[in-house]
Amino acid sequence: MADGFTWGGKPTAPGWYAVVVDYGRLPFPAARRWTGALWDDERGIKAFDGPHDSAAEALDWAMERCPED
Repeated sequence: MADGFTWGGKPTAPGWYAVVVDYGRLPFPAARRWTGALWDDERGIKAFDGPHDSAAEALDWAMERCPED
């Protein structure tokens, strides 16, 4: 997919990440902080990009690139 997200997997460095979250309805953009703990589909995270410098930057990035369908 040409949206810049990494689909599946998990990050390797702690920080703020732009994510696509799906709780069984329509996917939506969000920002999540990862500290090295839980990161998987059970939390609804389907794709990610980062780390970004702040939550606001991660969310802006996700909102600009989140697939709409």
